[in-house]
Amino acid sequence: MDSKEERQHKLQLATGLAGRPQLPSRPIRETAEWMAAEVKRCGRLDHHEAANAIRMRLPGFLEVIWGKKALVYVAQERDDRDGSMREVYRFCPEVLEAFKELTGKTVKWGKQNRYWIAVKPKHARRA
Repeated sequence: MDSKEERQHKLQLATGLAGRPQLPSRPIRETAEWMAAEVKRCGRLDHHEAANAIRMRLPGFLEVIWGKKALVYVAQERDDRDGSMREVYRFCPEVLEAFKELTGKTVKWGKQNRYWIAVKPKHARRA
């Protein structure tokens, strides 16, 4: 049986992430846990607002940390309402993956990962 580290390394090799600089796991795990708690508490979590909240709580985690990897980064996005460009904050893929693993089927992901909604797990019907 493979250890957790071996499975993670195999996954990284399969997805081409092995050569990229990696973020330390602690900030990723803590961020994903905070996101899961916020979704549970509020029922909905906006990606931009959550990333901005983490950025404000952890100054220095924007743009350049640990080489070229960042926990939160700035992206340009077209506003659906008027077509103008705006800056939005987004989590790195590692945070999103940890969040997905942590929440499983209890969170529904919105269009282009812009938001998350808490869902109640379905209970098996009794015969």
